Amino acid sequence: WLEARLRLNAGLDATVSDCLQRGLCIAPALTEAVLDWSVRNAQLDFWSRAARWYQRAMVCGAASNVVLPQLGAAQCKSGDATSALETLEFAIRLDRLNVAAWTERALVLRSMERIDESLHAFDVSIILAPQNAQPWLDSALMLLSARRYRQGWYRHEFRWRTSQFNNPRAGIAALQTTRRVYRTDFDSKSCCLVWAEQGVGDEVMFGSMLGDFRGCVGKLLVQLDRRLIPLFKRSLPDDVEFFERGTVVPEDRYDSHIAIGSLGQYLRPTLESFEGKGGKYLWADPERIQAMREWLSVKEGERVIGLSWRSSNPETGAARSLALKDLVKSLQAPGVRFVNLQYGDVSAEIEALERDEGIQVLQCPGLDTTDDLDGLAALIEACDEVVSIGNATAHLAGALGKKTTVLLPKAPSWRWLARDERSLWYKSAIIFNRL
Repeated sequence: WLEARLRLNAGLDATVSDCLQRGLCIAPALTEAVLDWSVRNAQLDFWSRAARWYQRAMVCGAASNVVLPQLGAAQCKSGDATSALETLEFAIRLDRLNVAAWTERALVLRSMERIDESLHAFDVSIILAPQNAQPWLDSALMLLSARRYRQGWYRHEFRWRTSQFNNPRAGIAALQTTRRVYRTDFDSKSCCLVWAEQGVGDEVMFGSMLGDFRGCVGKLLVQLDRRLIPLFKRSLPDDVEFFERGTVVPEDRYDSHIAIGSLGQYLRPTLESFEGKGGKYLWADPERIQAMREWLSVKEGERVIGLSWRSSNPETGAARSLALKDLVKSLQAPGVRFVNLQYGDVSAEIEALERDEGIQVLQCPGLDTTDDLDGLAALIEACDEVVSIGNATAHLAGALGKKTTVLLPKAPSWRWLARDERSLWYKSAIIFNRL
């Protein structure tokens, strides 16, 4: 057990499980070893096994106020939300001030779509530990998903106090500058820098507000992923200046700044503020669109469907992704042709599909769908429609105004408002829950 801890501290993660199991064989009732093995299983997403070992840790004498919240979380993630809720309510009866139990209870209730009860539990967590920013962020995403935008955007600003958003070692942090944060009462005539955050899909979605925001300031500077700049430069007014994400914009170039994900508090504060929005706001290169159409050489009666079926997100990607074979078989029909819009190297999967099933998915020669997003946008425009999971490709297709079917898991990201058939951010996107 001690060797396992030393190896974990030394970064030798691959050998930790073996050491812990050997330690448990020697001392099967050692509380610390049992608890560490429970945590290890949770780290590896073996949630059912983690729940069993958390229960054993309590039998071995582990503190209930520590273990019960972790047990509840493991039960919920293993698919047993009812038992998780019972566990967490028991933990709260034992200790009404158990912040972890209240927080996990809120997350379980959120998974059960019991929104008001979940918000109450989050609020208790915040009252008990106001310095802990994670419940603020978790409740913000739930409020945004429930279309309670004014409250949601307010709590969303606490994201910079969480480890998820404030991790300088990983290059994730708020902009470091001496310039003031944008305020409507000060900056209507100032030069403002909007800086990118989160993933490419988020930049595209939040970028739908940049055109509106241009009218709120005297001069607009925008910092984006370099792959998106050609698209936005083509789509926004000529006087907007662009900078690559990751570069330092000199402070003498701007008076104020704002994160792109913070624009919603000013421009989308209510459900009504989405009215008249969500149409096409990005424009692909016309010459490249024409080249893509010539390459496809679509015949009369044929329909081209662009496909994207994977997410590379390390936390949520597996739950969101599909097998290409399953996706294509569900869409197959006379006259339908498929085109690959998936980023990353998926050649082996496409070749296996053609070899085993005789179904062809076209790959545009010379197009890097990961690095050349302007080219990917042109290919999307050349398709008749797009079918995608909820990833950056779906955001890009929606921003281009392309008819898009977005395939979502049962518990999707707040961005897609899973209960609705249409997206507020993209009028052309139809939402379909797979599970």
